[in-house]
Amino acid sequence: MSIDGQSSNENQSTEGDERNSVILEVWETLARCDGLAGYPLGAAVKEGDDCVIDWLSCVTIFGAQRVALKAEKRRKPRSEIVVNAIDFDMGVPLRDDDDEGIHEQRLPPLPIPGVI
Repeated sequence: MSIDGQSSNENQSTEGDERNSVILEVWETLARCDGLAGYPLGAAVKEGDDCVIDWLSCVTIFGAQRVALKAEKRRKPRSEIVVNAIDFDMGVPLRDDDDEGIHEQRLPPLPIPGVI
């Protein structure tokens, strides 16, 4: 028994619950990370390792191109291209179709700077 009247098992349980909630919050944020090429990281993880590699490739190859294009469109004549956090937000709308008939709560993807 501890000094405050709680057993050590109760303290460990509370600490474990806090760690689990932090891990869950981190995973929820990472899963919503926008790959800048059509789907968030969580969808890639759900499909398997090859899709995660595909997601990473899309982020590095196509994502950089899309971010640069948005920054270039915003650029004023005779000025340098400056990339801002808003250039990472692709504003991808959520799809309403549900192939399996399962209605899940869908959260919008988060831009990479929002995840970091």
